[in-house]
Amino acid sequence: MSDEPTLMIAREHLRTLRTRVLINLDRAYPSTLEDVIIRSMESESLGLRTIRRELHYMADKGFVSIEADESGSLHAAITGKGRDLVMGEFEEMGIESAGSYGYTGK
Repeated sequence: MSDEPTLMIAREHLRTLRTRVLINLDRAYPSTLEDVIIRSMESESLGLRTIRRELHYMADKGFVSIEADESGSLHAAITGKGRDLVMGEFEEMGIESAGSYGYTGK
């Protein structure tokens, strides 16, 4: 039995999560959001490790900036490139279009 359907679901879940996090960061722009706040916006069932891993992934891509505070919490903000992505200026593999959620940035 192949794990391919499970991998496809996991990939789709991560794409959705990344998009939703970017939308929430865009709504907060120019403010930052703490990782635990992002987690509560998405789902309490998601581990903080998952949120942090995806924030780092999006930071590596240049879509968010993240900083750690003294307590170890991460604070994330969407970048200009991230806002362009959310606004549909270009597409990125691994992240769904925010327009598919009806988000227009307004």
